[in-house]
Amino acid sequence: MVKTTAALGLTLAMLGLAAVSPYGEPYRPQFHFSPRQHWTNDPCGIVFAGGKYHLFF
Repeated sequence: MVKTTAALGLTLAMLGLAAVSPYGEPYRPQFHFSPRQHWTNDPCGIVFAGGKYHLFF
């Protein structure tokens, strides 16, 4: 019973962590080209090349 309770608690904790937003700021866009800390200048261009998007700033 103890192992089952511990496993359930661990699973719930992991699910709770997975639901946490990557950013802790409530008004910060979640899908936006922005650094995790400080700031960057305006981006100069977004290019799709080689199957990937590249952002230059």
